[in-house]
Amino acid sequence: MNFSTYILIVITVFPFIQTKEEYYVLFRKVDNKVNIYMEDSLIYQSKLIDGNPEDLNLKVDISEHLKQGLNKLKVELINGSGQGFFEKDSHWEIFYEIFKNEDPIDYMSEKSSNGTTGLVFSFTHEIYVE
Repeated sequence: MNFSTYILIVITVFPFIQTKEEYYVLFRKVDNKVNIYMEDSLIYQSKLIDGNPEDLNLKVDISEHLKQGLNKLKVELINGSGQGFFEKDSHWEIFYEIFKNEDPIDYMSEKSSNGTTGLVFSFTHEIYVE
């Protein structure tokens, strides 16, 4: 049996071997702080992000927090610092995508200049894992 025959047998006999799928949230805009919850449990809290950087690529892996079936992922945006400074921050913005492996499966983009600080955005996504 040569090597290529062996490879063909392995591929034919084991076609259903699955690799672990990677799920992550990629934030492109966060002004000023983001929290991520899975089924109402806090799984990630960003540091204070000042100045709404154009080149933000904040990747948060959520794979280990997902279970088989329906999962609820909540993203919150806090405007201002929440610590006594930046409390007159009139503008806020958030833009992110949720990926399964390298494929986008959902996204959200919101912004406002309404002068509100504190919790300014909250959205719950449903992610189904087979």
